[in-house]
Amino acid sequence: MGSRMNSTSSNPLMEFHPTHLFNQSDESAPPGSPVDRNNRLKHGNWFETQLVLSLAIGSLAFLTFCYSRARSTLTFAPRTHLSSFSPHPVHLKSGFFSWILPTLKTSEHTVLQIVGLDAVVLLYFFKLGFFYFLTCTIFAFLFLVPINIHENGTTEGVPPDPPSPKLLRSLGEQVAQPLNFLFSDDKYNWPDLTKNVTLYHCVHLGFTYFFSLLLLRFLKITYLRFIDTKPIFSLAHHSSVPLRTLIIENLPLHLQNDEALFEYFNDLLRFKVESVNVVRDVSGLVPLLSRRTKALINLEEAWAKWLGNPVRGEAALNYHPEEELARIVYHPRDDQTPNSDLTSSSNLNTSLRSPANPHDPTPFPVQPTLPHPSLKQVSTLPRPTFRPYWFSRKKVDLIDHLTAEFQQADDLVRRRRKGNFRCHSIGFVTFKSFMDAQTLCQVNHWPKPGQAIISLAPEPRDIYWSNLTIPRWSLKVRNAIALLSIAALYGFWATPVTFLANWMSYDTLVSLLSPKLIQWIEKSPTIKALIQNSLPTLAIIIFNALLPLLLDWLSTMQGFKAKSLIEYSLMKKYHLFLLITVFFIFVAVSTVSLLRDLRDNPAQFIDKIASSLPGARDFFISYLMLQSLAIIPLQLLQLPGQLSRFFYRLFSGLHTPRRHSELKNMHLEVLSLGTIYPQALLVFTIGITYSVIAPMILVFGTIYFGMAYLVYKYKVLNVYYRAFESQGQAWPIACNRIGWALIIFQVFMLGLLSLRQVFLLSTLVIPLILYTIQQLIRLESVYGRHSQFTSLSQLREAQRKEDEDDGLGEEDRIESTLRPSPSHRTKFSSASRLRKSSVTQSQTNLNVKRYNHKDETLFIPGETEFTDNSEPPMSTVYWGILDTGTNRYAHPASENLL
Repeated sequence: MGSRMNSTSSNPLMEFHPTHLFNQSDESAPPGSPVDRNNRLKHGNWFETQLVLSLAIGSLAFLTFCYSRARSTLTFAPRTHLSSFSPHPVHLKSGFFSWILPTLKTSEHTVLQIVGLDAVVLLYFFKLGFFYFLTCTIFAFLFLVPINIHENGTTEGVPPDPPSPKLLRSLGEQVAQPLNFLFSDDKYNWPDLTKNVTLYHCVHLGFTYFFSLLLLRFLKITYLRFIDTKPIFSLAHHSSVPLRTLIIENLPLHLQNDEALFEYFNDLLRFKVESVNVVRDVSGLVPLLSRRTKALINLEEAWAKWLGNPVRGEAALNYHPEEELARIVYHPRDDQTPNSDLTSSSNLNTSLRSPANPHDPTPFPVQPTLPHPSLKQVSTLPRPTFRPYWFSRKKVDLIDHLTAEFQQADDLVRRRRKGNFRCHSIGFVTFKSFMDAQTLCQVNHWPKPGQAIISLAPEPRDIYWSNLTIPRWSLKVRNAIALLSIAALYGFWATPVTFLANWMSYDTLVSLLSPKLIQWIEKSPTIKALIQNSLPTLAIIIFNALLPLLLDWLSTMQGFKAKSLIEYSLMKKYHLFLLITVFFIFVAVSTVSLLRDLRDNPAQFIDKIASSLPGARDFFISYLMLQSLAIIPLQLLQLPGQLSRFFYRLFSGLHTPRRHSELKNMHLEVLSLGTIYPQALLVFTIGITYSVIAPMILVFGTIYFGMAYLVYKYKVLNVYYRAFESQGQAWPIACNRIGWALIIFQVFMLGLLSLRQVFLLSTLVIPLILYTIQQLIRLESVYGRHSQFTSLSQLREAQRKEDEDDGLGEEDRIESTLRPSPSHRTKFSSASRLRKSSVTQSQTNLNVKRYNHKDETLFIPGETEFTDNSEPPMSTVYWGILDTGTNRYAHPASENLL
């Protein structure tokens, strides 16, 4: 090893100056890009500065959260304000740091019962990352780091400043093409494979194998844990409607009605059917709903303008809101006979909140007898007026005018909902048995390919109803447009980023500012440096922050039929974009040049990876340091949610009770898996790729996943509320993308060993790559179906258990099913690994009641001086329909509450 040290002392790799780094690119990197920021790190003592800055931001955020958590539970624990919430011991700790240990000690099985499967899968992913990087860190610092210090004088596995092949050529050095021999037919061109083989290089190869095989083992264990946990959750809710329902696409023409589809499954196939819903075409109803909603909001604004919110003075004595609402909703109609059957206030409330019933012989609700006169008759407050036309002399009563508009729009909606709708080629069939649904979705039902495609139905809240009725030709056009848009975005992302960075550059801003302001900036070196160095980077941050919104819109436009599918499409697109713009930018400045290099010469492309990525290690260590020590603790402060509420309060006006109710419900954040996973997967990719050449990065990878586990475990228990479950289907996608990271790491090590001309060892990496690909394919083929379906043996056992518990209520039966039977306790069983749960029946309310017939868990109740907050918010798909969380598959536009 000593002779090896002497030989490297004269090597130009060791004598190269850091200022020559990153001269290998023919194209200039976009201002503010990772390459640009990496160049800035080459000047100054960046490690200590970044560490102090990250620790300061993270510590301040963490301490601020600990101080504010118990003082503002609506902001930092909004889940605990939901109706039917019953606290678990983890929710009862109000001390400064007393929440940390209970959160960490809460088992995933408890989270499964209290929150749901998607949250548990997210925690499995973070736990996998934490224990994997912790194991790698221990072994790297025990064995790899001492060898690196002995060989290179640093903890890193490469010389401090390796030159690029292009620069060596410019200096007249001979640069070999290491991997070209693999693609050559000339046997005399093959080099001496044993050349340059040293213990140092063998250790690097050994750790490449060790880290790879260890990760494959972790992936297998986590996959087994997932497919063992999923049936526990499914069987706990096997009696719920969503888990007994199938979706059938491309129905044959003769099956496109409820009766025919019912007869096919119930009479012909002899499977007991509970209900059938063929999707109706509600396109004619949607504009009427929009018109009614606009009229309703305008009417509410007028009432708030008249009476104030809260109601002012003497008007409050004579104001009876339920009766005023009844006068508006139960107005006389031409085709209606007066009826006074509904006299009690309870009947009034019931009729106000009941959806239109197609079997009701009375097409419209009738007005009850009201005990008090209208407020208009007794109030002395002046009513708001307006001129209906520009040059109208006479003013009319604004509230009466808007009331007439609302009543007219309401009549049109109710008449249209009572009418007939054309059936589409997609339907939902709910069976009486969970086993029937699981069996039927795994067989072919029609001899003609592409027709009667059956799969497990998404939950009703998960369905994106407006995408169900998109024609097949339109779906193909939408997919083509979306794919072209995404390809253009991936290929030419540097163009908008460069435009933003140049627009925010110092020279551009100086040209727009006044001379006095320019002189003031020039006198302050700090402000000038801030503008010069930070604003271009801000362009990247702004672009990456807005990108998920664009990708989410593209995924929605593609026509995915479920919100979870849109979310997972966003997850894939966003992760790929981050991989290109943050990671591969060091290999090629643009995606187009990257693909061109890969097409022209694969061996040179691998060589380029090996020569480019080591020089970026400082940037990526800095990146992971900032992510783990600063960004993850900042997640506790809910800054995006607080900013959105601030701007909503600033611009919405907050005049009506509805606006105040919407503002309160904005505290309840949605668990957005499409943006959480991609960032973590990028950190995983960076951490494993640099694990051998920069072991220090493993420390920050461990901190990142450990902090993420704590932060997101707290948030799923206290902050997030996921209105639907996607059966944990984020894990197969995450497992696949972790496989990508592993292959990138192995290709990088292959190129690095080849660049050092250690041909024997670089050749030995190839079998590892092939074995990894084979294992990843095997994981998908062997465990993939288990992640989608529940085995018949478990279904039969659950049915037997249900027969034994026949005397119990539904929630008691769910409680007993959540505790697995002894036959489920295998080697990798969650029941054998997870500590015994002490969850009571009431503590599972938010999880269980999502599947009840009446569910009002989607909003935060509680009367204030501005609103009674008595009804759910409006649906985000159909404006004007209440998001009531129904568990039936009738179309919400025609059936849900208005």
